[in-house]
Amino acid sequence: MNMQNTDMICAKYGSQIAVELNKSEESLVNKSLGVLQEDGVYAFFLFLAAQSKGNNSTPAYCIHTNIFDLLKDFFPSIKKHLATQEEDILSIIRDNLAEDLNDLFLSRDIIERTMIYARYHLKAKKAKEGQ
Repeated sequence: MNMQNTDMICAKYGSQIAVELNKSEESLVNKSLGVLQEDGVYAFFLFLAAQSKGNNSTPAYCIHTNIFDLLKDFFPSIKKHLATQEEDILSIIRDNLAEDLNDLFLSRDIIERTMIYARYHLKAKKAKEGQ
């Protein structure tokens, strides 16, 4: 997969996250991005699971599932899994990405890029609706 394709896939998922969230939920995107940058991929998913509190209609759950779908596009070892609960996603991340350090770093980079796109899409949405 070349860099352009990677960037466009991240942009697609970032846009999708922004469409599914309200403009006021930019702070959740920022907090999630901060957890990812400071503590890593597993902590990112754990933070979102804690924020969703088992409720499938929360903004955190929206981010959680979209990012998991993003990872399925990049990693064949994850693509074969159909996760339905946070614990399933956490164990899939732990068991599949922890094995290869390169995969872990790549996943962190693509999640970060996607979340940055989501943040900018939400900022654009806020600016557009503010006019």
